[in-house]
Amino acid sequence: MRIVLQLRAPAGRLAWEQVLTPGRGLIYGALAEHSPELGRRLHDVGYGPHRLRPFAFCPPTFPSAPRVAGAYAVGGTGSVAFGSPLLVVAEAVAKVVAGRQVLHWGSAALEIRSVAAVDPPRFITGQAEWHTATPVVVKGDHPDRFLLPDDPGWLDGLRGNLQRKAATLGLDDAVEVELVWAGARRLFRVDGPARIGAPVTVRVLAASETLAAIWSWGLGQANSAGFGWIE
Repeated sequence: MRIVLQLRAPAGRLAWEQVLTPGRGLIYGALAEHSPELGRRLHDVGYGPHRLRPFAFCPPTFPSAPRVAGAYAVGGTGSVAFGSPLLVVAEAVAKVVAGRQVLHWGSAALEIRSVAAVDPPRFITGQAEWHTATPVVVKGDHPDRFLLPDDPGWLDGLRGNLQRKAATLGLDDAVEVELVWAGARRLFRVDGPARIGAPVTVRVLAASETLAAIWSWGLGQANSAGFGWIE
């Protein structure tokens, strides 16, 4: 499930290091208020046999905001979204933001115009073609090595990531992935560490329930830090 907030904001800017950083803290804050035991578990050890953190978010986006040099533009109408295949996580976020008029995201104060819960598509054909709004992170065989889509092992790494997600949720983990398009390399810093990835379009074949869970969770690693969000 996803929780989508429609926003409005005056013209302004965010420093690039503030684009992704606030999202994870907002979700953990929501869990601390409405499901503290799960929040502690996710933060301290992760979820399931692979110790993953099954939640994600897309930072505020403002399609009509004019670009600004050296910063991330905000202004006009936009949206921010949070997602998780665990209903309790999505519900916690919804409860926290439902009573707010303003969402503070870094240095920006964003007016909340509406809040909506969005169920995943049904994916009855067992396939989906997805484009990501944020870079997809895939790590190599060394903790500090990030793979890009044209690197050997990237596709296997992404497939393995999706299979682990399915197994974590007790779903069918037979997953196939085809790369359709890859964008330019991007580097973001979230709470200090740098992560490198690229936006992609991929075609994924899997059971419908598995596709629905991935749609709510994201592609690749570090989804809880804002990476791999599916448009």
